[in-house]
Amino acid sequence: MDSLGIDNNTREIVWKITPKPKKVTKKATAPKTKAVITQNPDIQAMVDSQIKNLSSILFEKIQGLEQEIKKLRATNVALENRVITQQNIDTYTNDVVFQPWYL
Repeated sequence: MDSLGIDNNTREIVWKITPKPKKVTKKATAPKTKAVITQNPDIQAMVDSQIKNLSSILFEKIQGLEQEIKKLRATNVALENRVITQQNIDTYTNDVVFQPWYL
């Protein structure tokens, strides 16, 4: 029993019967998009032109990035081949150093 004379079990039951009310979100009262499009064909044409413009810019940027990736891969392969060649040269020179020269 707590200071109010109500035990915790009773308090839990009362809480379950009368929980706090849930928050209610207000619904938007905007008109449907189809109605807006049919009422404003000029806006639709402007939006379509902007979408085409932005998509062409995006496409050009993607193409440029793909070209950069190809260049980087080619450079990476060339550098890997150079490292392998250098390792082979180092291995060969080390082997030659330890061979008896007088034979």
